Amino acid sequence: MAPLALHAGRPGSILMLQDVSERVAAERERERAQRDLRAHVTVLNAFHRISSATDHTLREKLHLMLAFGCRHLQTPYGLLTRIHDHGTEVIDAVTPTGTPKVGDELARGEGPATGGAEDGNPVCVDGAHPGRAAAFSID
Repeated sequence: MAPLALHAGRPGSILMLQDVSERVAAERERERAQRDLRAHVTVLNAFHRISSATDHTLREKLHLMLAFGCRHLQTPYGLLTRIHDHGTEVIDAVTPTGTPKVGDELARGEGPATGGAEDGNPVCVDGAHPGRAAAFSID
C-alpha cells in the first residue's frame, strides 16, 4: 500500500494485488524438475562408475548395477532373468531371502514378477516405484 494525495488534498492510498499462483506453481515445478535431474545424474554417475571399472567382470558389474537399482528404487527384489521355452532362468538376483537364486528355473507366474512374454521376446516390467518390486527380463 502506498500513500496518495488526491487532487482535492484529501489523503488516500493505492492498493495493488497480483495473482502469483502461476509463479508459485512454476517454482514448485522447477524444484521438482531439479530433484528429478539430480536423481538421474546420481543414477548415471553410479552406472558409469560401475560400468567403467576395470577390476570387475561383466557379471560382477551387472550384479552391482542390479543391487544399486534395488537400493535406489527401495525395493527388496531385483532379478535379471532369461526367458526360454519352459520358463525363466535366473541370471542374477538380489533378494532379502536368498531365493530365487542364480541358476534357478522359474515356471511362468512364479517369483516376485509374475507373467511374461508368451513369444519369448525380451520383457521389461516398467514403472518401478520405491517400495514396489521391480523385475527385468532380457533375452
